Amino acid sequence: VQYGTTTVDGDTVPELVAFVATNAGYLHAFKATDGTELFSFIPQEPLTGLPAVTENGGGDKGYGLDGSVVAWVDDVGDDGIITAGTDRVILYFGMRRGGRNIYAVDVTTREEPKLLWAIKGGFGDYAELGQTWSTLNVEKIKDGADDKTVLVFGGGYDATQDNALARRLDGVGRTVFIADAITGEQLWSARAKPIVCVTMFCIPLWNGSASSVATSSVAAQPASSSRQLSIVELGTSGSRLSSQILVPSFP
Repeated sequence: VQYGTTTVDGDTVPELVAFVATNAGYLHAFKATDGTELFSFIPQEPLTGLPAVTENGGGDKGYGLDGSVVAWVDDVGDDGIITAGTDRVILYFGMRRGGRNIYAVDVTTREEPKLLWAIKGGFGDYAELGQTWSTLNVEKIKDGADDKTVLVFGGGYDATQDNALARRLDGVGRTVFIADAITGEQLWSARAKPIVCVTMFCIPLWNGSASSVATSSVAAQPASSSRQLSIVELGTSGSRLSSQILVPSFP
């Protein structure tokens, strides 16, 4: 993420920060110019895995924050300079093999990370969310007359498949979610089944069995109508790929 510019050996260069999640459970921030660490942050849930990491006693590989880090950079002036109070930088990441949660961390001030929210898979509106394998997409969608920034992601992986001797029905992960990027609130979801009705439209969600979980990222592109988002493609377990079009909207 570019926060502005800085001077290196007399030259003006972009002031870049690299954000990296690790299987130890930490989110790290490093200055790109010299590798200096700015912070490390660990959510509550991976804390239980730290003894195994620090004691190095062998055993199975541990997974903490195993997912990709995605940044939403809201640079209002589009000047390449992040100004607190005006602009916004939020990081989103799941746990992949590490668990079923999704986190949002505000890093507008790069040395002061703030946890905004955590989606906890298996509970409430996200009971269907499995291990969070699906990379989060930051998109725009219409909310009435206003634009809303949202996260679009698949329902993840059902870990009970790990030891299955033959392909079986998934118990979780069979859903596509749209969540508010600021609050994490679920705005919309659709579960895999032959027909899904969205407002006035009834269309297939994805091809194949309703047992397929949405483990990949969800490809999206601008819609041709007044709605701003069409979900067009996602990969599922069982080597399935959908090419159906889904147009979510809000009243």
